[in-house]
Amino acid sequence: MDGMQRLEYVDIFRGIALLIMVTIQIFDFLSVSSIYTTPPYYVDTINSVTWVPPSLLFTFVSGMSVFLLVKKRLFVNKLSGQRTFFEVFKRYGKYVLISLPFTTIMWNVGVYFGWNEAIQGIGLTAIFTAVFLIMFFKYFKKVNSTIGYTTLTFLIIIFSFLQSTVPKLLDNSTFASDFPRQPNLSYLNIPSLFGSLVLNIFFRGWFSIANLFPMMLGGVILINLIHEDKSSHKKLMVISVAPLLLSVLLHLLGYNIDYYGRSFSLTFFSIGESALICFVTLFLYKKSTKESLFRIWNIITTFGITAFFVYITHYLLILKMLEITALKDLLPDIYSWIITIPLVVSVYFLAKYYLKIKSNLPSFLRL
Repeated sequence: MDGMQRLEYVDIFRGIALLIMVTIQIFDFLSVSSIYTTPPYYVDTINSVTWVPPSLLFTFVSGMSVFLLVKKRLFVNKLSGQRTFFEVFKRYGKYVLISLPFTTIMWNVGVYFGWNEAIQGIGLTAIFTAVFLIMFFKYFKKVNSTIGYTTLTFLIIIFSFLQSTVPKLLDNSTFASDFPRQPNLSYLNIPSLFGSLVLNIFFRGWFSIANLFPMMLGGVILINLIHEDKSSHKKLMVISVAPLLLSVLLHLLGYNIDYYGRSFSLTFFSIGESALICFVTLFLYKKSTKESLFRIWNIITTFGITAFFVYITHYLLILKMLEITALKDLLPDIYSWIITIPLVVSVYFLAKYYLKIKSNLPSFLRL
């Protein structure tokens, strides 16, 4: 398949992340259990919400998408670096803007300024990644070379260190009082608010650039390896497993994998786990021959193609409604799962209908 065409398996990767996210979040809103604190959904071993935190897989795949977009604009459409940047900004900048009213409706505006909402962080980090790639291509021409992979790996290590250390350093410095993680919005102090926002964007927010950028670079590496003619299934599997094994080794040596604590080894765990999921999915996808399997892939692809629509819809039409109607956190687990399944199916049919009418919608409604 031509790497410049829309890659269905990338949509499948993204769809898996969305399907996991939608399912566990609907369950969490229905159930008296919390996926964030209640075992077995909460995993004490890695201090994490499930073994596969969906935002990490989605961020990893977003790195693939950013790379494919930049590569297409630079090398197929022959656009300048500046024009390519504007194309990327147009694609991902709207997520950062839409996140403000969405976050305010769903939670409160403080979540936005804390930079703790997924689409704002992933959107801005995608732009940041694109800027790096545009500059990167200028000097190295292509990623799939020794110097290209070495550079990306080095950056992953550097940003893993930054995301695991800088937030703690900032919290223990004078910046914590002058520019707090959660700025006081009851009165308008522009310098303090702006300073807090900048520090949250780059380092302290859960969806900060320092946290997400190395995961996106992991996605860039994998999509290039997939496109390499010399990359056999065995080579892809080994390279996918390597960072996961490294994170386990670090964990055993005392550098724990800590999702909530954003530890150094977490980045390698996230990249390795995401790469392994993508590799296994790609292997099964390419080996699929039965019509029933293609139907499953088509369902997952629908989630992937309509990712932003699905994200917004399941929050506002299901989760927010459960909260407004006081039906949140009421049911035992078994009943929550029974109700979750048809609700996830309803999200799928909404996404399928949205795809059908999308071309007839005004441009600002084409999410």
